[in-house]
Amino acid sequence: MDRILFPVPSKRPATGQDGFTLIELLVVISIIALLVGILLPALGAARRTAQKSQCLSNIRQMDTAAMSFAADHRFHIQISSTDTVWGTTIPSEMRGKVAPFIAKPGNPSSPGRIKDWGSAIVPYMGGANEDDFEAINKKVSKAFICPSDGNQGGDPSSYSTEKLGYSIHNNISGGATIDKLHLPISYGINADATTFNNNGNDPAQSGTWAGGLNLRPYRGDVTNGSLDSVRSTSNTMIYADCGTRKDFGENLLASGNQLFYSATLPFLATGLNDQDRDIGTLSAVEQNSRARQRIPLSDNLDVEGPADRHSDQINVAFADGHAASSGADSFSDVYLSPHK
Repeated sequence: MDRILFPVPSKRPATGQDGFTLIELLVVISIIALLVGILLPALGAARRTAQKSQCLSNIRQMDTAAMSFAADHRFHIQISSTDTVWGTTIPSEMRGKVAPFIAKPGNPSSPGRIKDWGSAIVPYMGGANEDDFEAINKKVSKAFICPSDGNQGGDPSSYSTEKLGYSIHNNISGGATIDKLHLPISYGINADATTFNNNGNDPAQSGTWAGGLNLRPYRGDVTNGSLDSVRSTSNTMIYADCGTRKDFGENLLASGNQLFYSATLPFLATGLNDQDRDIGTLSAVEQNSRARQRIPLSDNLDVEGPADRHSDQINVAFADGHAASSGADSFSDVYLSPHK
């Protein structure tokens, strides 16, 4: 049978080469640039949403830790007044309601001073009893740092040249003998609900916060951190996003950078009258030009770092154990006074 022969393709080199024309390349590049322009804002928004959720989770963990602390301390959360609260000055009725003491440097047998409010809950967030914010060689949970806090970061060992954002600071009397190097944190405490009354002879029952700042919660006495004394636990703040400027200074009181909130009228001096519904709330703080600088909002801009963390909202932990986001339009419903 005859074979059928098929023609063999020529192996001669091609006279031309396949490829993209300049116009085709420009079209592809334009499409890619268009897609990037569309996707980047969406990715940025998704990233901010994830960071806000992580921050809310952080502050919820802190709130849970505070409730656990209270269960072990006669239903008191850690008091935040630490200027003169040493072991020898705590009255007998308050013993067992505060965290263990930190001994004076060089005198480990001394009753020392109480732990700051952040250090008090470190053991309830996976840390050891000896871990606290008092020095950079200690370890605390990463949940104390908001992922959107642009003022945090850097190497703590380089504190003399780097600013690490806000830090826990006790402003203890006799500062020359007290280690002033503290770990950073992104949150503040409601001092009106946690200040300790160490003015026992004061008929007005005002509490002294760090540096001798007298606080007197609206329509009531200082509660010494008692959750039983909080009238509206679902509205009263315990912790919240706090701090808008980079600062690692020695005296946070002098620079107005303390990590706390207070709606005490003499402190705010807002001009609000006694009938104003904002008295005793976070809204009163927001209306005060100096006090509001610790609220991380977009109009609290600073040349050293971004202020706004969560698109003009902050995350707040409340005295009943829940946490939520709040904007300026709802600050009137966030109580600082435990008596509202």
